[in-house]
Amino acid sequence: MIEASRFCMAPEHRGLRTAWEFALAMTETLFSLGVEHGLFGCFTAHAAFYKLLEFRPLNSAGDLHYPGAACSCMTYAYKEVLAATNRLGTTRGIRQRN
Repeated sequence: MIEASRFCMAPEHRGLRTAWEFALAMTETLFSLGVEHGLFGCFTAHAAFYKLLEFRPLNSAGDLHYPGAACSCMTYAYKEVLAATNRLGTTRGIRQRN
């Protein structure tokens, strides 16, 4: 099990492209460590973005409560993220495991 929390970007570096690169780097790094499925919490307002990359809400987790923010628990399978990345037209050098 690998746990990491509270990744934040400075406002001047925020944007969809940066978020996309960050999400792909996260899944690729975990994949290189042998993790093919994962879950994490994100602001509910950001869940639609992650759904584009085939991240899915983990509905059985219920609502997550952080001070001042509504959050969702999301889950992913690396192969689905890879397929979405290819479908959406960017590969970012992501590798496939044979």
